[in-house]
Amino acid sequence: MLTFFGTITAAVSEELSDQLQDYAQESAGPARNTHLLRLCERAVTIQSMIKRHPSEWTFGNWDTKSGSMSFPSVFRDGTEFMRAEYI
Repeated sequence: MLTFFGTITAAVSEELSDQLQDYAQESAGPARNTHLLRLCERAVTIQSMIKRHPSEWTFGNWDTKSGSMSFPSVFRDGTEFMRAEYI
């Protein structure tokens, strides 16, 4: 858990969980909530990296065809810095 942003990250993931409940295959559960929390923690980590590095950061397109992308590619100054993540 991220110490400084931990409380905010948890609150955001809980809010997302509530908003996405109607679309979830499983309406609730610790596994889904933990997954959302990990995604939010990942986003905070990436945000921190971007803010610390004076470069132009862009994100790749979402792969809507596969249905299994959890995060798009991240580019720094036009070069792929982090590959897309799939579940």
